[in-house]
Amino acid sequence: MLRSLLTATSLLLALPAAASFCPDQPATGSWGLSYQLDNNGQRSGTLEILRHGSDTALYNPDRQIGEWWVLADSKRPRFHRLFGEQQRRIDYTTGDLRALGVNVNIDSIESFAMAPLLSHLKAGDAVADCPAARHYSGEINGSHYEVNWHSALKLPLLLETRKAGQVRRWQANALINEPTVNQRFGQWLDFQPTDFADIGDMETDPFLAKLITQGFIEHAHPTAYNSDGTVISSEGDHAGHGH
Repeated sequence: MLRSLLTATSLLLALPAAASFCPDQPATGSWGLSYQLDNNGQRSGTLEILRHGSDTALYNPDRQIGEWWVLADSKRPRFHRLFGEQQRRIDYTTGDLRALGVNVNIDSIESFAMAPLLSHLKAGDAVADCPAARHYSGEINGSHYEVNWHSALKLPLLLETRKAGQVRRWQANALINEPTVNQRFGQWLDFQPTDFADIGDMETDPFLAKLITQGFIEHAHPTAYNSDGTVISSEGDHAGHGH
């Protein structure tokens, strides 16, 4: 079973003195940020975080893999796993999430798991060329964090980690506009849906059989993927969701 949740697990020693990307807060409820991902100095892919009203999605455009949380009712969250190449969607109800032991933390889902961690980091000055962003740094469970946090967007513009010699960096580099975000969510609504609860009766479906074998089905935590579709990082040791 894949373990997950968005938390970078390792960090760089030094942060650039200035931010190269400083978005304004969008006037619309549909928007997103695109991140370049680097692993030990080598580019490892792209990840998008998309907001559509109260919905939040994480999407890997290289692999067309996504995870979509419906959070309008905090007591009845829903979740969808998205597979663009096959035009398929796995739908999880609130009951499914409870059965899987998922403790839904909305702040964590909406912020790359960083919002719950900021209180454990040392707050520094505003980022030099992005007054809306503030720098945070510190260690949590053996991982060193350097974060440029945009207070209005409630997202990191830069997240760098170092642990056990592994250096990872997520750098926001583009604001995704409303038409693009609306188009993405519209496409996902048209995907062929399968209820999570029905999967056990559908093992003859080649697509579902492959997912079961790969372990994609049994977990339902937000997960970041690199460009070859494997998990970039997982949060099992602090803030976020139960397993």
